[in-house]
Amino acid sequence: MSNKISFVYKNGLSFLMLLSFFVIGSGFVKNDSTEISERKKRKNIVRTAQKYIGCKYRSGGKTAKGFDCSGFAYCVMKENNIQLKRSSRDQALQGEPIKISKLKPGDLIFFASKSRINHVGIISENGRNSLKMIHASSSRGIIEEDILKSTYWQQRIKEGRSVL
Repeated sequence: MSNKISFVYKNGLSFLMLLSFFVIGSGFVKNDSTEISERKKRKNIVRTAQKYIGCKYRSGGKTAKGFDCSGFAYCVMKENNIQLKRSSRDQALQGEPIKISKLKPGDLIFFASKSRINHVGIISENGRNSLKMIHASSSRGIIEEDILKSTYWQQRIKEGRSVL
């Protein structure tokens, strides 16, 4: 190879490598490993939440001995290396807002009375005819419940957020 061709080949190849790193890193092209990693993290969050189904409700609780709603979300996310604030009102200020129809398993859903957030649940499923959450019910402890089958919860939905 002549020196001119060798120079162009080496520098052209370097340029293409730099360009591809820029395009992947900039978000123009979605990195498959990032997408897989997010799906795995979401599954792990739901699995973690499901292992606590049946635990008792306890006001101010944030352990398996008893949970309130925000203590439950706090504990589940902590086990998945996501830092949440302790109260549902503070948790509702974290992460990114998500339309209810776009919530994914592992996202948080918030409820309010008179515009004041007072409850949080973890989305476990968002299907065509269901929107399930795992949460701490004051009367039944940690349960999984379909929000769309409950007029009580439907009337109180305030917002959804992703903290991933």
